[in-house]
Amino acid sequence: ASGVPATIVRLPSLYSITQPNPNDIYETIMNACHAMQAVPDGLMFRMIDTVRVKGKSEPVVVYELIGRGEPDQELVAKLEVHDKAMAAYAEGSFEKGAELFSSLQARFPEDKLYALYEGRCLKLKEAPPPNWDGITDMTTK
Repeated sequence: ASGVPATIVRLPSLYSITQPNPNDIYETIMNACHAMQAVPDGLMFRMIDTVRVKGKSEPVVVYELIGRGEPDQELVAKLEVHDKAMAAYAEGSFEKGAELFSSLQARFPEDKLYALYEGRCLKLKEAPPPNWDGITDMTTK
């Protein structure tokens, strides 16, 4: 398989996030492709990245299914900071993004996504791209 679905199914290993069970893979792909226009009640997602698949021009926003049912307050607080950190990264505010991702990494050390983004922000802060669009270009399918 190739193209967007094959790349999205591969993303959990690239981002060190929880591999969805087979029943969730379809939901994950559909929600990524529909850019979260309609989220079924009781499902909680977090944005993982905006990617442009090799050979495609349109970016796809990728989400991780992280909860079902009523969220606890810790998860809600985590997602609020996560959303601020992702927005800072997308806007090119790499110093602010690094600080927010660092605080998330300190609070949730088991969540490897935050170390990945803190590293990205620190690297990009040193040499900001001139035409930053916040999109990760995938170089392999």
